[in-house]
Amino acid sequence: MFGHAPVGRPENLAFRVLEEDAKALDGKATRRLVEISFDTPHAGKFNFPVQLYVPNAAKGPVPTLVLLQFEGLTDPATPQIIDRGWALAILDRTKLAADDAATFRSGVINAFSGQRELAPDAWQAFGAWAWGSSRALDYLETEPAVDAGRVAVVGFSRMGKTALWAGANDERFAAVISNESGAGGAALSSRLYGETIEDLNVRFPHWFCKNYRKYNGRERDLPFDDHLLLALVAPRPLYVGSADEDLWSDPRGEFLACVAASPVYELLGVPGLGTDQMPPLDEPVASGRIGYHIRRGRHAFTDYDWQRYIDFLDRQLSATAPAPAEKLQ
Repeated sequence: MFGHAPVGRPENLAFRVLEEDAKALDGKATRRLVEISFDTPHAGKFNFPVQLYVPNAAKGPVPTLVLLQFEGLTDPATPQIIDRGWALAILDRTKLAADDAATFRSGVINAFSGQRELAPDAWQAFGAWAWGSSRALDYLETEPAVDAGRVAVVGFSRMGKTALWAGANDERFAAVISNESGAGGAALSSRLYGETIEDLNVRFPHWFCKNYRKYNGRERDLPFDDHLLLALVAPRPLYVGSADEDLWSDPRGEFLACVAASPVYELLGVPGLGTDQMPPLDEPVASGRIGYHIRRGRHAFTDYDWQRYIDFLDRQLSATAPAPAEKLQ
């Protein structure tokens, strides 16, 4: 589905602070613009930026959100995240891989894979964006202001799909937040509701690996469904958010995927979602390791969503929260 990406840290991985502002956001935060660079086999040195905001009121290392951004290194929610005592690292996907079928390879993919035709099971844009999020985490592990054991990855829509794949691949992410990721993300493909696999692969042929195209119009022939993507996060905290007007993302399918992933959490000794009844609007279910809400409104990333996610993470990743159970070997 997502394809194979390069494994592990690249050669000569390095981090350089390009800018620093100790009085960002009216003095609430310190902002650092950081260049992440490394060697590649086909393009020499490759680099991309990450912008980190750390609350100045912090008395020690703070929990941190890695936000997979559509474009740019700013986000309007940054002040409220800082006010809640969280740092925010913003990753702009465009340097890693353009969201364009004609040019997506020109970033990190060609740097590692060269100009040859990509294999049917090779990474494409989602793989590149998720791989880049792990490199951002590599940097955060070196940042004294960050509690590297409490870093969550978060994304909205197509970047919500990316966040799920990033969290599935890199167990260093302590939690995963998927906001309205829909088909190819948190929603069950076999429901055949809203966006389909063929919709994804025809409109966005650069997102998933080529093998995924075999299932255009054949959702029920898939050897897996999207609840298994959610289950790969277990036993770490996972939160999925939906919106009632966002039918293209299939809110019920997202909820049912959380239900179907819950037995894996329970097998690993922690509670999953804790219910098979879809909650009313604006009434989150978040007592177990899986959280879910469906709010009123359209496909968007709202203040309501952010507050529910941070509420959940504050409970799950607090200094007094129980340590996650070990995965089965």
